[in-house]
Amino acid sequence: MRRIEWLATCMVVVLASISCKADKLYKTDSVPQPDQAADVNAQPNADGEVDGPNLSSASKHAASTAETAKAAKPADAAERWQGSGVSWAIPDGWSQAPGTNMRFATVTNEADKSEILVSVFPGDVGGTLANVNRWRAQMGLFPIGATELPSVLKTVTAGSIEGRLVDLTSAAGDRRMLTAILPQTGANQMLVRTWFFKLTADPDTVDTHESAFMDLVESIAF
Repeated sequence: MRRIEWLATCMVVVLASISCKADKLYKTDSVPQPDQAADVNAQPNADGEVDGPNLSSASKHAASTAETAKAAKPADAAERWQGSGVSWAIPDGWSQAPGTNMRFATVTNEADKSEILVSVFPGDVGGTLANVNRWRAQMGLFPIGATELPSVLKTVTAGSIEGRLVDLTSAAGDRRMLTAILPQTGANQMLVRTWFFKLTADPDTVDTHESAFMDLVESIAF
């Protein structure tokens, strides 16, 4: 009888010892080590960096790479717009928004809300003479003929692109319209589409923004 009790006591001791070792083993495997804890629990701060004294080497490398990229970014990178196979520099103090309907984009002066309207059409859209006479009608001016057209056109260049500039003042003298016409060519220098940039306002306002308008036009690249 005593032998049975002794054996039972030994079994209890052995089972207790096994349970204690298993519990220690489970806790050791489930608790992250310091370097692991940094990856799991560290949160980015307002600058996108990871805080905490236990920052892992991978996190340090990522943070360092982000800082290097930020430092390498040109200060004026955001000032140049690019899309649809064309790009241009947006003048200081102006902002750009997508256009609506037939307008491609609108570049707006942030101070007085003057607008440079951007549009693009396939081919030559009926030709330069037809477009110039349409704009002349909008300004209350009589149409002109083909022989008179060269006298109202000026040359404007943007890199290797050669376009035309039309400068009109209304019959009443209260409005002025600046329009740049830039052809975009494809293979074999065939005309693909034509871009139009137009600034219309009272003469004093156009005088004020003429330099910014020309800067934008002359910065265009296809």
